[in-house]
Parts: sequence; structure tokens; C-alpha cells
Amino acid sequence: MRHKLITIILLLGVIPLCGCVGQDGRSAPDLPRENLPMGFAFRGEINASTPWINMTDELKEFYGANDIGTVNASIAYYIWGQPGVDYDAKITIIEAKDEAHAQAAVENFRLQPKYEKPPLFGVDRFGTAQVGGQDVLEIRDTAGRDQILRYSYLWNTGETAFLVEGNGNRSQSLELASAIAL
Repeated sequence: MRHKLITIILLLGVIPLCGCVGQDGRSAPDLPRENLPMGFAFRGEINASTPWINMTDELKEFYGANDIGTVNASIAYYIWGQPGVDYDAKITIIEAKDEAHAQAAVENFRLQPKYEKPPLFGVDRFGTAQVGGQDVLEIRDTAGRDQILRYSYLWNTGETAFLVEGNGNRSQSLELASAIAL
């Protein structure tokens, strides 16, 4: 696992950044690179054209009982804390062939066994939030070495599914989710 992380970090530093255009010519919404919430900095992006990256492996949490079909996806990484100490925030955008398949991806992610129990004693796993005037699923999880609470947001708009994995600050995480050009 550590070797894979080092490879991804090296690739993010040397591969040219490009828009995500899938094999069928569809392009996903742009991942935010500028005008990010205070404290976040764009680190890099991976997609189907990134060498040595298997996007199916990167999207494994979106596969499950519900068929999501063939998808185009991009994942952007953001630094928000101390590099090498704090985990990265990231945004995953998945473009499915239609709205039903995008909803299936969202549902598969939500139904992962790791989400069956609360993240911390007295903290609900799921809630709702508003992103761009739309109700979205707020997921509370633990992350990092210290297992601090992390806020993530999951939704779909039409044939596109979005996952924003923020940090331990709810307001900053919502701002990052709102930075997506919808």
C-alpha cells in the first residue's frame, strides 16, 4: 500500500494535468483547481489516461450490488494540512451513461459495510447538507493517524456522481464541495 501511495504521489508531480475526457468522448465537469477554500491547495488529478493507474481499483467503493455500467472518472487530490502528516482531501467525479447508473454508484458507495456502524461514539454516520442548492448526503467517517472525524459529501446530478472527501472541518469541507462547477 505504501509503495502504491508513493507511486501516485510521484505521478501527480510529473504527469501533465489534463481534462477528463472518457473513451466515448464525454467529458466530466471540471475539477476545481483555483479559488479553493482557505487552506486547500490543488495537488493533482488522475483519470483513465493516467499511466499505471487502474481506475477500476480507484473506484472500487462505487461498485457493488447495483450495476453502474461503464463510467468515466477523475479524482483530484488536495492538500489542506501538513504534507506527510495529514491525509489529503479529494474529489471524485464519475460520469455514468445515465442517471440510473449514477444513482447506483452513489447507492453502492453508501451501502459499504464499513458504514454500518457510527464512526465515533455518539456521532451519526449520515446526515444531509446543501451543496449548490441541492440536498446531498453527508458522511461522517474517521481518517488520518489520529482517526479524527472527516466530512464527506456524496450526491449525483443527472448522470454524474460526486464524492467530496474533505477534512475534519465541516464548513471547509462544504466549501470544497461547493467549489465543483455544476
